[in-house]
Amino acid sequence: MKTTLIALVYKDMLLQKRTVFFLLFFMLMLIVSMSGSGMSSPYVTATVGASLFWTMSVCSYEGFYKMEKLFASLPTTRLEMVLARYLSSLGVILVSILLSTSVGWIVTLLPISSSVVPATIIEAVTAFLIASILVFGYLPIYFKVGYLRSRMLNIAVFAVIGLVIAGLSLLIDALGINLTVTPLVWVLLILILWTALGLGSFLLAVRFFHSRAL
Repeated sequence: MKTTLIALVYKDMLLQKRTVFFLLFFMLMLIVSMSGSGMSSPYVTATVGASLFWTMSVCSYEGFYKMEKLFASLPTTRLEMVLARYLSSLGVILVSILLSTSVGWIVTLLPISSSVVPATIIEAVTAFLIASILVFGYLPIYFKVGYLRSRMLNIAVFAVIGLVIAGLSLLIDALGINLTVTPLVWVLLILILWTALGLGSFLLAVRFFHSRAL
């Protein structure tokens, strides 16, 4: 299982390298244009956008060439196929963080824009959390209905996730809930919530993929 899983993850990473130069240009434009504008963090936006684009491009490639049927004929299980996609997606998010922070750092050394500042640890962590939560919402839909149908549901899924996050924020403000806790408690709460969301998403994706006809 270990060798097969590594091969599947490696396959995803090879497919994703086709768009790396486009995404580097995309990150550069976002970081330069959004820095100092008072908008959301350019590093978070660039990382989330690149991560979703990479993940969906691999899914579209496999869907277009019916590669899932080929993988199903190989000595690999559907559990391994789902696990490989989750691992490669999380790996892509980490690579996106590395690329966006590297692009920002290089820009600060060049006379391109004086408003660009290096990324912070908080921005990197925030980007990872947001991107991974969106991926957790997307992958079960993809494994349930395939790429073509999931394209129509992507906007709805991401909108629901955004509305839930915004709704929780408004509810906390309306009820006057005091969230002043120690940083360690925040870290533990976020880690527990992130793990629960990831595990729930993975189990749901496995169940959907097992019941889906290829």
